[in-house]
Amino acid sequence: MKNFSILFFVYLLSVFQSYSQVLNVKKVTQEQSQWCWTGITACILDYYCTPTSQCAIAEYTRTVETFPTISLGNLNCCESPATCNSTNFNWGGAGSIQDILVHFGKITNYGVASSISKAEITADILENKVFVIYWTWSTGGGHFVVGHGLVGNNVYYMDPWYGEGLKIGDYSWMQSGGLHTWRQTNRLSVSPNSSPPSSAGKIVGLDTICLGQDSVVYSVPLIANANSYIWSLPVGASGTSSTNSIKVNFGKSAISGKISVKGINTCGEGAADTLAITVKILPEKAGKIVGLDTVCQGQDSVVYSVPLIANASTYIWSLPVGASGTSSTNSIKINFSKSAVSGIISVKGVNSCGEGSADTIAITLKMLPEKAGKIVGLDTVCQAQDSVVYSVPLITNASSYIWSLPVGTSGTSSTNSIKVNFSKSALSGKITVKGVNSCGEGAADTLAITVNDIAATPTISLVGTVLHSDTPLGNQWYNQKGLLNGATDQDFTPTEDGEYYTIIWNSKCYSSKSNVLNVICTDNLGFENNIFINVYPIPISDELIIEIFGNKERINFEILNTYGQVISKGILVEKTTVLTNKFANGVYLIKFENGKTLEYKKVIK
Repeated sequence: MKNFSILFFVYLLSVFQSYSQVLNVKKVTQEQSQWCWTGITACILDYYCTPTSQCAIAEYTRTVETFPTISLGNLNCCESPATCNSTNFNWGGAGSIQDILVHFGKITNYGVASSISKAEITADILENKVFVIYWTWSTGGGHFVVGHGLVGNNVYYMDPWYGEGLKIGDYSWMQSGGLHTWRQTNRLSVSPNSSPPSSAGKIVGLDTICLGQDSVVYSVPLIANANSYIWSLPVGASGTSSTNSIKVNFGKSAISGKISVKGINTCGEGAADTLAITVKILPEKAGKIVGLDTVCQGQDSVVYSVPLIANASTYIWSLPVGASGTSSTNSIKINFSKSAVSGIISVKGVNSCGEGSADTIAITLKMLPEKAGKIVGLDTVCQAQDSVVYSVPLITNASSYIWSLPVGTSGTSSTNSIKVNFSKSALSGKITVKGVNSCGEGAADTLAITVNDIAATPTISLVGTVLHSDTPLGNQWYNQKGLLNGATDQDFTPTEDGEYYTIIWNSKCYSSKSNVLNVICTDNLGFENNIFINVYPIPISDELIIEIFGNKERINFEILNTYGQVISKGILVEKTTVLTNKFANGVYLIKFENGKTLEYKKVIK
C-alpha cells in the first residue's frame, strides 16, 4: 500500500510538472524601504483586476491594524508616506497581507507556516493562483515576494525591492539561499477573474428633470467583476462617481441627453446601460398683460390676455380683492363684483419644474355713485308755480345727476339742484334724483310732491264806478302800486286813477291775475299846453265824434270795454268819427296817448 501511494504521488507530480506555467504578473517596486508588503499586495491586486495604490494599502493598514510591533504613524500614508514606513505581518489580524487581499480584492487566502512543495506550487499555478513567500534574513528581519510560476526546478517570483522585479530562483535556493529562509507561505483560495465586467443593468433614476436641479441620484445594480464604474453625463450636467450610484447636478446650461454607466476592471470594460434624459427648463418671463386698466365695480367678463409663455404648461393668474375668474391658459375672463377694489392682476407660466417670472397690470376700480341723500324742497306746490328749487347733497362718485319729475312739470339739471316749473296741468307725483358716472347709476332718493289745483282766473268789469269780480270769494285787489290792503271783497270802488286787477285764493293756491282795467276817476284830463279833448254825443248812439281844438300833432286813441278789451282804435289830429252802431250798451273808456302823456275819457252808450 505504501509503495502504491509513492508511485501515485510521483505520477501526479509528473502531470503537474507537465502543466507548469508562468503567470503574467507585473513588476511592482515598493515605494518605501519597509513597504515590501505593499508592493506584493499591489502586484497581486493588479493581477486580480483590482489595481490599488501602495499608499492606499498602507493607509488602510494604518487605520485598522492592532499589531503591537507595527507603527505606521498618525499621518495619512498618501500625504506623508515616509511616516508610514513600517513592516507588516502575513496574517494574524486586521491590516495584514491576508486582510489586505480580502479587503481590496475579496481574495480569500490562508497562511502556511512553512514553504510549499513544487507539487503545491504547480497545483496553484494550474488554477492561475499566485502565492506569497515570506523570507527571513539570516541577519534578522524578513522580506515578502510573490511566486507566480514553476518550470522544472525554477520558481518564478516578483521581488518588489529596488532594482529587482521579475526574478527566477532554483526551488532549493528559494527554500534556503544562505542569506534567507522560506518561513511562511500565503496561499490564495480563489482564482483571478480574467473576464471584463458584466453588462450594466438598468439605470434607475429620473428621466425627466429640471434645469438647475441638483443632487439627482442615479444608480445601477452592482456589476459582476467590476472594481470601478464609469459614468457619462449629458452636456451641462456634472457629477463624479466610481461606484454604482452617482449624484448629478443639472446646471443652467444643461441640455437633454443620455446618462450611461459601465463597469471596469483591469481586464477591461463591460457593456454600458443608457438612460435618455429630458431636461426641462422653467417658463420664460410673462409678456405684457393686455386688457382694461380701469374698470367698474360690477363689470363682468372683462378679458385679459398675455402672449404665450415659452415652456409654460399652464398659467397662474392672481386677481384683486373682490374680482373672480379662473384660467390655466394665457387669457382669462374676470368679473369685478360690486365690492371689488383696485389692485393688481398678475400672471406667470408654470410647468413641472416650477414658476416663471410674472407680469402685472395695475387695475383701477371705478365705483358706482353712492345712494342719493335726502331731497330738500317743497313737498306741496300749486299748479303754475315756477322756479321751485330742489336739491340733494353732493353724491360721492357721481359725475352727473338724473332728475325725474311729475307729469306736467318741467326743468332740467345735471347737477345736484334743479328749478322746477309746475304747469297749470301739473299733477301730484314724485321727484327722484340719482347720481351717474361712466360705470352706471346709483340708487335714487324720492320726494313725494302734492300739486294743488290753481284757483280759476277771475274776470273783472267796471260797473259805473265799481270794479266787480265774477268770483265771489277769495279776492285780493291790486293796482299798479301793488296789493290793496283790505280790498278782498267781490266788489271794489277805486278812489284814484290807475290799472286794477284781482287774484283769487282758494285756500291752497292763488289764481292768475284777472284782466286789467284802467279806471279814470275824473271826466276831463288835459294834455300839456291845455289841449281840450271833446267827445260827443253823450250818450253815444251809432257814431262817436272826437275833437281836439288847436291840436297840431298825431294822437293815438283806443276804446276799451269794461273788461279792458280794445274794441276800436285809431289816430287823430283835430277831429275823427268812430262808428259805434255795433257797440253794446255800457261804459267805455277812451285812452289817448301821444308818446309822452296819457289821458282817459269815459263815455256811455
